[in-house]
Amino acid sequence: MIVFSERRRLTVAVFAFAATTLLFLALHQTHATEAIRVRIGIGQNRFGGTSHNRPTNDIYRTGSGFSNGSAPVLATGKERFAYVTFLSGTVDASDDLDEDYYFVATRILLWQLLHNPQTRTSGIDVVTAPSSTPVDFLHVENDEWIHAAQHRWDDVMTKLRAWEMTQYSRILMLDGDTMLRLPLDGVFDDKGAKPLATKKLSNLVTLPGEAPLPQTYLLASLSEVRDSTHDFAKGLVSIHGKWWTQPYLYENEEVKRWLRRQRWEMKGWYDTWDLRHA
Repeated sequence: MIVFSERRRLTVAVFAFAATTLLFLALHQTHATEAIRVRIGIGQNRFGGTSHNRPTNDIYRTGSGFSNGSAPVLATGKERFAYVTFLSGTVDASDDLDEDYYFVATRILLWQLLHNPQTRTSGIDVVTAPSSTPVDFLHVENDEWIHAAQHRWDDVMTKLRAWEMTQYSRILMLDGDTMLRLPLDGVFDDKGAKPLATKKLSNLVTLPGEAPLPQTYLLASLSEVRDSTHDFAKGLVSIHGKWWTQPYLYENEEVKRWLRRQRWEMKGWYDTWDLRHA
C-alpha cells in the first residue's frame, strides 16, 4: 500500500438524513449517540412520516449543494479527497442505538478509518466541524417508477448527492457495512482511480436540457467475490459484510468471528475513551 503524502488533504464525510457531522461528534462525546437518536428520529424522516412515504414537494434542486466554496485542488497543487458513507433511517431500527445494526456498522467503519492502528488512514487534516449539515432525501419529479426491491433501499438514490460535493477532486463512497483489514491510503494513487479524458464522439446526440459532458470523468468500482474462499493472509484490504449476519459465508468461522470481533473492539475503544475523558 502507498501512504498519503503531504501533497494532499483528506476529509472523512458521512451522509445522514439528519446531520452530516453529528456522527463524527458521536465518536468524541459521551452520550452523543442519544443526541443522534433525537435529531434523526428512529423510523421517521423530517416530514413526520416513515421515510418511504415520499413527499410531493421535495424536488431536487441544483446549486452549490454540499460545496462550501472550497476548490477541489488547492493553490499548492494538493488535491482534496473524501471518504463518504450513507446512513439513513429507512430501516425501522431500535431506539437503542447499540441494537441499531446499520448505525453500529457505520460507527465501526469510522472507527477503522480514524482510530484503529491497523486500518486508520494517515494524512487526515480535517475530520469534522462544530456544526451539522442537513442532507435532504433525494426525490425528483415523476420518480414513482422507482420501486426498491427491499424497503431499506427506498432512499438509496440520495447517494447521488455525493456528486454535489464539488469541493473535493475525488470521493470514495463506502457502504456503511464495509469493514477494513488494512488502510485505504493507496486507493487514490491507484491507476484505476485517475480521471480520464472524455472521448469526443461525433455521433453524440444531446437531449434537450441535458448538460454537456465534462472534459474529464472518473467512475471506478470493484468486483466483489461472492464466496468465502479468500485468504486474510494474502492481503485482503476490505470486506463488504455485515457483522451481525453472514448468510453467504459457508463454513468459514474465521471470517465470521473476525466480523463480530470488530463490533466489540470498537465498543471497547470508545468505552475506554469515555472513561478517560469523563
